[in-house]
Amino acid sequence: MPTSASIGVVVIGRNEADRLEWSLGSVRAASPTDAVYVDSGSSDGSAEIAERLGFRVIRLESGPMNAARARQAGWRALHAEFVFFLDGDSALHPDFCRNSLRRFDDPRTACVFGLVYERTPERSLLHRMNERYLCPLRYFGDGGLRGGNHLWRRSALTHTGGFDERLFTLENVELGERVRDAGFSVLHVDDPMVVHDLGSFGYGAWFRRARRVGFGAADCFVKIRRPLSWFWELKDSRETMAQSAGATVALGAAFLVPVGSSSILAAGWLMVMTARSAWHVRSRCNSVAEAFVFGVHETLRAFGFLAGLAEWLVRPRRTTPDWRN
Repeated sequence: MPTSASIGVVVIGRNEADRLEWSLGSVRAASPTDAVYVDSGSSDGSAEIAERLGFRVIRLESGPMNAARARQAGWRALHAEFVFFLDGDSALHPDFCRNSLRRFDDPRTACVFGLVYERTPERSLLHRMNERYLCPLRYFGDGGLRGGNHLWRRSALTHTGGFDERLFTLENVELGERVRDAGFSVLHVDDPMVVHDLGSFGYGAWFRRARRVGFGAADCFVKIRRPLSWFWELKDSRETMAQSAGATVALGAAFLVPVGSSSILAAGWLMVMTARSAWHVRSRCNSVAEAFVFGVHETLRAFGFLAGLAEWLVRPRRTTPDWRN
């Protein structure tokens, strides 16, 4: 693949004023052929920041505000052979796109994505755990798509129709599996791709996001009519489902077993779940204590995911949340 191939960048965001200039500056440093910023109804002047920096801006001011819709609007506004999707809370590595073009020598390759690092992992325990979760968790080679940052062959997007705008979460996973069903491949490579900024994101927002993903998983199945086996085949999803099943057992023990026994049983099972997660990530942690903390982190995230599933069962037709709310 010639290094002169045209590359467009689509940056999407909603209320990213605190870090958007940093994100857009990284795009400029990568010297793409074209770039566009898609703003999903921001109220903090994000669109004006992008315009001040000389970026073409697409404003979504009505209708559903989700990442799938923003990405669709972005890539359709570009004419480049390759399109990199960048979230407004992330900064693009200057060499990733050009260095990744050789991966597309195989005409079956539809998408390439690399490593994600946290901008300030030392800021808090949550930031540290996010760094551990983002960067080394995934396998390399052909497999499922994760995250919001990735480089696409435009013809593959055209062939499959791109992102499903009905989905407010898991839109990347769904598209990745759909292009693989069409005979393409999605490659995860061991190259630095972006730096992510979790910002002032706290534990309350973290739990709400886990709950949103749980709700979105159920909503996704209903809307795209895929079998449950599709979700189970995704390695990361199996881990989440296993943790959520463990959370269900713990909750069941707390409510159904006589009080004296339930506390012991629930606590014991939670320890098993935590130990399981800690063992799973032991190679990525600096100590046994850090692995244990990560295990606690994953167990609590599973409770959030489970809460989202339960919410969908109670109110499946409620208005789906916009963006990351």
